[in-house]
Amino acid sequence: MLRALFGSLRLTKDIDLERAPTLSGASLRNTLPRALKMAALGAGLLGPEVAITKDSPTTLRASLAAALRQGGERIRYEM
Repeated sequence: MLRALFGSLRLTKDIDLERAPTLSGASLRNTLPRALKMAALGAGLLGPEVAITKDSPTTLRASLAAALRQGGERIRYEM
């Protein structure tokens, strides 16, 4: 995204999300997996699986794995 929007040479493998200050870390941990699964299904991905891969006071990292509807190729995103 940095390259596409700003012409940056930096490569990144994840998607950074920012949360509202009123949303607690605990609330985010509880709702993020369900929200990612719902978004994946809404986008037509099959069998979405979400895992929390890092949980610290400053960072919550999740991965979303699913299959493409056409061809069944597996994809994976980190947030």
